Amino acid sequence: MQRDEFTPSNSLKDKLDRQEVGLCIAIRLFTHPDMVLIAKAAGLDAIYIDLEHGSISPDAVRQVAVTAIAANIACLVRVPSLDDISRVLDAGASGVICPGIETAEEVHAAIAAAKFPPQGNRGVAATFPHFGYRPIPASQSLPAMNASSMIIAQIESAKGLANLDAIASVRGLDMLFVGANDLLADLGLAGDFDHPKLNDAFLSVIAACKQHNLTCGIGGLTSRPQMIAKFVSLGANFISIGNDISFLTNSIRSGVEKFSNLEKSSPIVSNQ
Repeated sequence: MQRDEFTPSNSLKDKLDRQEVGLCIAIRLFTHPDMVLIAKAAGLDAIYIDLEHGSISPDAVRQVAVTAIAANIACLVRVPSLDDISRVLDAGASGVICPGIETAEEVHAAIAAAKFPPQGNRGVAATFPHFGYRPIPASQSLPAMNASSMIIAQIESAKGLANLDAIASVRGLDMLFVGANDLLADLGLAGDFDHPKLNDAFLSVIAACKQHNLTCGIGGLTSRPQMIAKFVSLGANFISIGNDISFLTNSIRSGVEKFSNLEKSSPIVSNQ
């Protein structure tokens, strides 16, 4: 897609539109802007700042999001409530993940908060980091922001599954993102990743996404790479591959295991 100065870049959205697979990690603790550059160097397509399960400040969100714009990597934010949507988008986020979506009405409310008129009722800020804080005319910046920002509905309950078709049919939605851990807990199957109900849930979400031309996202299945491969082969193309804390912990643990059992040579004993 050819862009001009009035079109913010969203490399993840472009990649998903080409039906390619996008990879992402969650940021729950490490919000130094260098984390964005590390993610980019590692080959990720996006990060998402997890405000639902973290204590990250608004200023940290802004610093990470603005760095992501400069590095041309998407920065999504999982918001704890709809009231946070406009703030994180104003700060520079590429889109929002809305957890616990169960009805089409909730999706309409999220889109209303995320989009400027006439698509929504988001308030107009004077300048945006997406344009390098340049004073772009609102007649051009607002439609461009509406087009580039992503709205992602997280499906993680039996009620959300029951309302899939209505949720997926809402115009302006970009992705259904399955949260496997919360979904299993809601179904009374916490931790049972091999249960057929989880497989069926993913198949239902993939089918709804195909019917309504949405992206299907996979979350919480990093311990089941074969399941991820299966669902990608069936049409899913966005994967959350873990979070910053787990990656650091696993890397340290691997190093400890590698070096903790090294044997020292016997000390040299002098005969004198």
